[in-house]
Amino acid sequence: MPPADPALTYSEVATRLGCSERHVFRLVADGLLAAEPKVAGHRRIRESEVDRYLADRYPGLRMIAHERRRQEDSDTMADDRKDTG
Repeated sequence: MPPADPALTYSEVATRLGCSERHVFRLVADGLLAAEPKVAGHRRIRESEVDRYLADRYPGLRMIAHERRRQEDSDTMADDRKDTG
């Protein structure tokens, strides 16, 4: 099963990027981050889109994001084994 790609709020993205929500709005308006329209006008940004933005801006982070996902997948599998055994 492919890893989930959660949709993040602007606030969550701002926390991950270490910036303000207003800056996230500007990144979306400038086309640097893609946001998805949601019900009632709330927009979300996919985690993979944030990773892409960071990797484009800071090339060394691509490997860090990949390793983070690998570790999360490994932790999830270990938890699943604990629960079943």
